[in-house]
Amino acid sequence: FCAGFPSCFLWFEPFKRLLAGILDDTRPMDNMRLHFDLPQEDELGTSLLSNGASYYLALYFMRSEPQLRYLISFDSAAAPPSVTDAQVTAARHAWSDAFLYYLRKLTLRAARQGKGGRGVGGCSDMPPRLLLKSPIHTARIP
Repeated sequence: FCAGFPSCFLWFEPFKRLLAGILDDTRPMDNMRLHFDLPQEDELGTSLLSNGASYYLALYFMRSEPQLRYLISFDSAAAPPSVTDAQVTAARHAWSDAFLYYLRKLTLRAARQGKGGRGVGGCSDMPPRLLLKSPIHTARIP
């Protein structure tokens, strides 16, 4: 639910059961279970929050995929000639800002649900740990 509705999940999550009927029981491409509470890739939410400054934009514009590859690592050398260094930098900043904002929202959600972190001596006043599930992050490791 959080990945599909990154702008409003903190407000609308209590009402997600009203939206449950819009999803099929399985994904059409591989027949895997589909449900709002199953893990999703955080890059989906980040893509929405960054207004498409994500390689996942290629999911919507498949014919443009080669021109969008620079969004994997935000490397100017991988950008097509029509994309300037300034545009690559702007995309990197948009993605980074959206990613950090999304992680803060997910952390707040987990803390509200009582899923605090594990501190020294069992102290639970630390923020919860997030488990991120996007293979695309591998390309962004320097």
